Amino acid sequence: MNEKITRLIAFEVRPRRVAYAAFETPARLLDWGTRSVGPNPTADGRITGILRAYRPSVLVLRGIRPGGRRDNPRTKKILSAIEAEAKRLTVTVAFLTERQLEVFFRQHGRATKHQIAQSLGEWFPELSTLVPPPRKPWQPEHWRTVIFDAVATAVAYVAAAD
Repeated sequence: MNEKITRLIAFEVRPRRVAYAAFETPARLLDWGTRSVGPNPTADGRITGILRAYRPSVLVLRGIRPGGRRDNPRTKKILSAIEAEAKRLTVTVAFLTERQLEVFFRQHGRATKHQIAQSLGEWFPELSTLVPPPRKPWQPEHWRTVIFDAVATAVAYVAAAD
């Protein structure tokens, strides 16, 4: 891994909220959580506050695949605003593709979001009690899943940087 990376934050963007996971490399989880956001997530200071509090050297965002489930105007607008704010604060922005994320966890025998969350709960004991229950096809995604998506993005990015 790049030795100059000391702090890393990964954001997972949904249309109405953003989850974050803050790490001190190589693999020390500092904090995690979610924030509800409006159309401009940097206007109310929620995202800026996280970036200023942890002063990361890298902000990792998961890219949006054209035509994918996450490909909607609101998510794109929020991602663009976060990227612009990070650059304004001189934080390096890196993107992880959905494919990179999928390949990393499949190498560890994890294909579903629940399996990934279980692994992350094992790797980071502080998250073990937060692992969402398995989702039935008719159920909506559990609200904590987005936190595990942010942690997964950070873990896969660090592994890819090695």
